[in-house]
Amino acid sequence: MADFFSKPYSNGQSVGLQLVREGYAVVYEQYLSGCAATAADYRQAEAEARAARRNFWSQANPTLPWDFRQGGSSSSPTPAQPPAATPTPAADPAGLPACVATDCNCSDFTTWEQAQAVLNAFPGDPHRLDGDKDGIACESLR
Repeated sequence: MADFFSKPYSNGQSVGLQLVREGYAVVYEQYLSGCAATAADYRQAEAEARAARRNFWSQANPTLPWDFRQGGSSSSPTPAQPPAATPTPAADPAGLPACVATDCNCSDFTTWEQAQAVLNAFPGDPHRLDGDKDGIACESLR
């Protein structure tokens, strides 16, 4: 499966990367370890697709493929919106910190807004920024 991320090309473009960018595929983190050179590109493409609500990401609570195959809904529901007094910042995929390519921790951020943007951009909270699963990242920064 790791070869899917690095080998198939059409007109010099990675087919897998294009599928992720357009929201027709999601990134499987466990396969990125064999693709160190392109892992950040795939994460960035998925963050952009999710932020733009393209195709798969246009659903209110998309069921991730690994959850679907087990006969259930997503084990990582779309985070609840924070209280109206504190609006959720829009994820700016181009402005996400470098830690998204590896693993972010709350200590990587100087503001709550930065942490929330990463939480919003990555479904399932792979960086574990929302310890109490209330949809609000790094509450100690608020």
